Amino acid sequence: MKIATHDRSGVTICSIKGEIMIDSIILIRNLFRGLIKRGINRVVIDLSEVDYIDSMGLAAIAGFSKSISSLEGDLRISDVPPKIESLFRITKLDRILSICPTQEEALAQMTGGHYEQR
Repeated sequence: MKIATHDRSGVTICSIKGEIMIDSIILIRNLFRGLIKRGINRVVIDLSEVDYIDSMGLAAIAGFSKSISSLEGDLRISDVPPKIESLFRITKLDRILSICPTQEEALAQMTGGHYEQR
């Protein structure tokens, strides 16, 4: 699994590639903890290149969402592949997470439409 982060219009974009599962969960948790420690509270998690996510990965994202909320922040999940989107529905996480079809839409929602174009 690989993670890349960058800033766009005051929003941190976390692009994850590969599989999010028990053997890589430490990387995800460390990323999320690091963002929280730095006071970053506006985040988009781009899952467009995620092939698989297990229950530990889902729990990590749900926990991060709770942490962001406690900082009065905003978290969006974008570009979720259909197979993974069905897991969000089955686990009902789609009811507590803000899932957007694209990174662009997530940014538009978070910035009121005022964001840097790619």
